[in-house]
Amino acid sequence: SPPTYYDDYDDAGDGSEGEPWRPNVAYPLHSVKSLTIEGSNGQGQNYLRNVLQPLNSDDLQHLKCHSVTWELLRPLLRPSLTTLKVTSMLIPPTAAMWLTALADIRDLKELSLSFAIAIGQNALETSSAPVCLPHLTKISLPVFESEASPSYTALWDHLRLPKLTHVHIG
Repeated sequence: SPPTYYDDYDDAGDGSEGEPWRPNVAYPLHSVKSLTIEGSNGQGQNYLRNVLQPLNSDDLQHLKCHSVTWELLRPLLRPSLTTLKVTSMLIPPTAAMWLTALADIRDLKELSLSFAIAIGQNALETSSAPVCLPHLTKISLPVFESEASPSYTALWDHLRLPKLTHVHIG
């Protein structure tokens, strides 16, 4: 079993030392293939960022996140991903930001974004090129609020999904 060391965290974000009892693993997370993050806000996000910072896995295939920030999620969006499920982002990115990120994940087979696109940010630049996800077979873009519909529609309109077989849009 790898040793555990203890680190001081700046949980308050003000430069002060946090609680030194939070453990951090003293080895790289280089062989992780599947990762689930049940996020939190404030100091929990700072802790997660410190734990995930050493993650250097080009083998990461499955990522499931709930209640995380874009700043925490974005570095985890690797080309090796085949499954991406994101729900209830704290401050969701725009459809344009998602398209930029998804353009680099060409092996993606399953995508689910629920409460994960900024509301009211449906205007994509006219230069936004369509994003082709050639292996995507399953997509879920549930819309629970009418205000979110234009943002999800903007994303949907810019995706090219030649192998799509399963769709959930609500």
